[in-house]
Amino acid sequence: MKNNITTSNNLNNQTSQLKTKKLNLEFKLSDSISNKVLDNKLWIKSWLDIDSTFSINDFEKEFEKRLKLNWFNYEQSELKIKSFDSLLIRSNQGKLIDLYSYNTVFEEEEGSIFVQSGVDTKVFIDNGNNKRTELITTGSIEIVEDAFWMDDDTIILLGYLHEDKLVPFVWFFQIKENIQARYITDRNFGGEKERPNFLLYKYPDIKQK
Repeated sequence: MKNNITTSNNLNNQTSQLKTKKLNLEFKLSDSISNKVLDNKLWIKSWLDIDSTFSINDFEKEFEKRLKLNWFNYEQSELKIKSFDSLLIRSNQGKLIDLYSYNTVFEEEEGSIFVQSGVDTKVFIDNGNNKRTELITTGSIEIVEDAFWMDDDTIILLGYLHEDKLVPFVWFFQIKENIQARYITDRNFGGEKERPNFLLYKYPDIKQK
């Protein structure tokens, strides 16, 4: 009986550890994340254009919490931006990040591409096997501008918070471990100044309608 109780206790302890498992990410951005963000020279330059003192070293962890993903079946042909699939961000194994199929309308007229964007954003990921899930939904104050894969299970979103000031963020997602963490800087960039649509900055051939 004692052995049974010990085994049961061990199982309960393991279950508890699994439920509370966290990556315990560093308070500051790790070197590996910082270096990947710095590789996105266009995003970095877009902030340096606003304030030459912008630095990736100023980012600190705002929160770390569990990530809940609900996968569903879909066909890639259902994507509204299929004809502009260069906007889908691919991993080495064919997984996709989709920043634009929700609340963003692309139209092609006389050889030019025009875009209209809504306020809310949904970011989706596709596992490459016709399975899709919503990664996050954001409102008017959380602006997602760009994304990249660090590896086939790790995603970084780049963007900013916009209330009474512009606050850049680096948003980390580890899909396999179901962990997310967001890093921000407490610096005030731009004040009430409007930040240009980064989509147009990244793809200069696309025009705002």
